[in-house]
Amino acid sequence: MIFTLANGKQASVRTYGTHEGTFVASTAIANQLFTPIANAWVTRLNPYLNPTVTFTALSVRDMTSSTNAEYRSTLPAVPSTGTGDAMPQDVALVLTAEGLERGRGAKGRLYMPGWSESANAGGGIASAAVVSALTNFGTDLRTQLNAVALTSAIAKPARAQYQGLTGAIHDARPAHATQVTAYVCQNGEWDTQRRRGF
Repeated sequence: MIFTLANGKQASVRTYGTHEGTFVASTAIANQLFTPIANAWVTRLNPYLNPTVTFTALSVRDMTSSTNAEYRSTLPAVPSTGTGDAMPQDVALVLTAEGLERGRGAKGRLYMPGWSESANAGGGIASAAVVSALTNFGTDLRTQLNAVALTSAIAKPARAQYQGLTGAIHDARPAHATQVTAYVCQNGEWDTQRRRGF
């Protein structure tokens, strides 16, 4: 998902999906996903978004090979019509991807940008309504991935065995994906994500 923020910079939020058969990424799939996901973004989050923020595009890519092309949607950007001054551009609220696997590093995170002061409850915390709305958007996101036969997933790149700072040995891990059971905004604490150009 690609957003244009109040300062004109673009921010991207990535998530993954698995497919049981053969998945053919295309502009058509990107367009098919763009409209309902952008609509859910507006429906769920619009009151809390800065009015200059837009859901600009959505791209898809088959990750089974590093040489596969990325396909970007060609539909018009969808603006928010929220109110309020923009929060700093690196401020994000996190959707946690809850996976079937357990243990350290078993969860994923989607840093959602574009907030206005109307989302802020003060003290570094988003309002409870925003937390609920973002969780509902996460449910919508899973639903729309399912609509194109993708199961929400957390990508797990291959990793060599290594020794941690405490001396613990962490086994090698083959590349794989684990299914996401839910995207949940676990708390309203504002996070920051260092984004190039901010």
